[in-house]
Amino acid sequence: MDKKYQITNKTKKEYFMNKLIILHRIKAEKDIYDSKGTLIIKKGQLGGYIENEENLSQEGNCWVGGKAKVYAGGKVIENALVSGLARVYDKGVAKGDSLVVGEASVSDNAEISNFACVDGKSVVRMHSEIKGHSYVNGKNDIMGSTIEGGSIVKGPVRILESKIGNAVCIDCATDSHIIKSEVLNNALIACKTANIEDSTIKDDATLGGFASVCGKSIVSGTAAVADSYILNNSSIGGAAHVNNSKISGFCQVYENARLDGAKIANSEVKGSANIINSDLIGKFIIKDNAKIKNSEIYTDDERIIGGQENLYNNYNVENEDGI
Repeated sequence: MDKKYQITNKTKKEYFMNKLIILHRIKAEKDIYDSKGTLIIKKGQLGGYIENEENLSQEGNCWVGGKAKVYAGGKVIENALVSGLARVYDKGVAKGDSLVVGEASVSDNAEISNFACVDGKSVVRMHSEIKGHSYVNGKNDIMGSTIEGGSIVKGPVRILESKIGNAVCIDCATDSHIIKSEVLNNALIACKTANIEDSTIKDDATLGGFASVCGKSIVSGTAAVADSYILNNSSIGGAAHVNNSKISGFCQVYENARLDGAKIANSEVKGSANIINSDLIGKFIIKDNAKIKNSEIYTDDERIIGGQENLYNNYNVENEDGI
């Protein structure tokens, strides 16, 4: 088999685990085409740096370009392209038609495959997998996680032991966290800051502004949550909208319910109920077209508020009779 590239005498030093490694620049021995037949590398063109031929396959159309580095057991195979200032090392793998560019790094047995692209200053490590047509850009730290199904992640986002899949879009402006969670099936996280821990965001659900979803909570359906805390086994579903609120303690909010400036726990809100700038303390079922505004309502027993009932302006009720 004719060699695709040769190792030149142009070298760079790199350190890994306190060990000095000498990297060698590569030079193309023939024209290289991508999987669509487009010329990407001309014969004689210099590429990036590798430690040895185990880092870059002589087969396929894979290439290391720019000032990219592959070393310490890193591998670039099949039709993958590693370029820019990117690094693949410590048994990281780029394969398929994947791209690792910018200042991205892939290490610690992580794998980029299919048509996935990792860009920016993203770090992919700890056996993570980025695959499908997924795109990761920005200053992200992906650890022990899977991103697949054409999903997009734009950070800074720290993703730990989580699954991101099936046309998900995550776009966060400031430091955000997704830890031991699932974000699935067209979910959109378009936040200034998102903190998601041990929870699920799925279907066509949307998170915006500042959003914190923690403690085995679920946001699903076409629900929209913004500037809110969803905590402790709570569930937001259906076409519910929650804004500037704190929902906790096994709460369920679903159907067409609307909460804005609400604080509620251990309750159920459904139908077309509205809760605005109100605190509900105790166990409630708010349903139908009930509206609660500018109120503080207390109950010792489960209380049902439904029908067309309206409660406005600082009600303080301790039982169903209002006594």
